[in-house]
Amino acid sequence: MGSDRWLPDEELVEVPEDTSPKYVNNKRVMVNRDIQAPQVRVQDAAKAELGVMATDEARALAQQQGVDVVLINEGGDPPVVRLVNFGKYKFEIERAAKQKQKSSKGYKFEIEPAAKQKHKSSKGTETKEVRLRPVTEAHDYEVKVASARKFLSKGSKVKLTMQFSGRELRFKDQGKEMMLKLIEDLSSVSKMDAPLSLRPATFSVTLSPLK
Repeated sequence: MGSDRWLPDEELVEVPEDTSPKYVNNKRVMVNRDIQAPQVRVQDAAKAELGVMATDEARALAQQQGVDVVLINEGGDPPVVRLVNFGKYKFEIERAAKQKQKSSKGYKFEIEPAAKQKHKSSKGTETKEVRLRPVTEAHDYEVKVASARKFLSKGSKVKLTMQFSGRELRFKDQGKEMMLKLIEDLSSVSKMDAPLSLRPATFSVTLSPLK
């Protein structure tokens, strides 16, 4: 008889766990055995809370589901983990980061040169134009509020203009909400000369300083 041993079809060969370091957006992420905390707060792949449990219990649950234990908030008490396929988690996080970066580059507020912001009304009151885009980051929004407030405090009117072009037309509802919020944020130092104008590709309103 030969030395070859017959293996039944149902006998499975265990695949070793991949213990190599994991990274998302060039940042180390603790996964599976890398997680050292004795207890963790667990979420499933849909972000539903599963409660607090021992880390070993979370690993066992992940193994049953064929997914990984991914640490998403190390500073939590206890740390927060998610039971999800790491490859899928990495793809979704990096895709979201790229979309955010693309959006912030394409739709930031534009601050016009001072010479272009100056207009004269029929009564001789200086009007400054503050131009906006429908999508922006919080910091850029605050810059616009501060600029408009400064103009109003010096007695100038402020014309808020939001223009849409191409793909930006998808953000008209978001743009309207932003314009209304900006009007509200400036309501302590200004009043509207007329209701907000909502033309197909341009939203605008002129604010006068309170006396």
